[in-house]
Amino acid sequence: MRHIILFLVFSLILSCETKHHKNSKQIEFIAHTQKRIDTLAFFLDSTTIASAGSNKICLLSTLVTDTTSQSNVRFYSKENHTWKLNYSFEDEQWSGEVIEPEIADFNNDGYKDFKYLKGTGARGGNGIYNLFIYDKKGDSLIYVVNSNEYPNLYYNKETNSINSYILTGGNETVFMRLAGNKLKPFATIEQYDKEVTVSEYDKNGNPKVIKIDTTNQYEPFADFTNYKPLKVKN
Repeated sequence: MRHIILFLVFSLILSCETKHHKNSKQIEFIAHTQKRIDTLAFFLDSTTIASAGSNKICLLSTLVTDTTSQSNVRFYSKENHTWKLNYSFEDEQWSGEVIEPEIADFNNDGYKDFKYLKGTGARGGNGIYNLFIYDKKGDSLIYVVNSNEYPNLYYNKETNSINSYILTGGNETVFMRLAGNKLKPFATIEQYDKEVTVSEYDKNGNPKVIKIDTTNQYEPFADFTNYKPLKVKN
């Protein structure tokens, strides 16, 4: 059975490669996955990511020791009917086989970006994701280095921002935009019991409270899509 699983993994990896274009990094990636194959998750998309039809992404998650899982991301561009590796990424994988890949436009530039689940917190309520933004100029991906610091990421059309909905003792909604390869908050809404506190950030990243609402008009654990004025996600 182990040999069968190993063969399937090699087949999945090779489906992301072009036989005549293997470089040392690709060969190292294949060798690296031979450490151990006890759990496996695999995702492949070549029709919607980035420039649709011209790019491809592969995500592979493996258990490499009794306690350690690893995720591997490979991003390709099509050149002369073959796939060229443009970007690679490795990270610890806390969620094992559960990777929840999502392709969506997170920065509203017309190109589809990518995120996947790294792990969870708050008894599964906080999904911790690695986010990658497509860079059209370089035809590659940019890893958002602090993306897994902000759980439950999604694009918020209402404020043209990337939002994080965080479960704590109450809940918090963080409104952010990209600054290079980082997410930079510009507002937060904290909801605890009957009190909703709204803050804005200055250019130095310091928060300032601009509103405290104690009307108790919002349902517990509301997910807000706007902070000025307050508006709850439908």
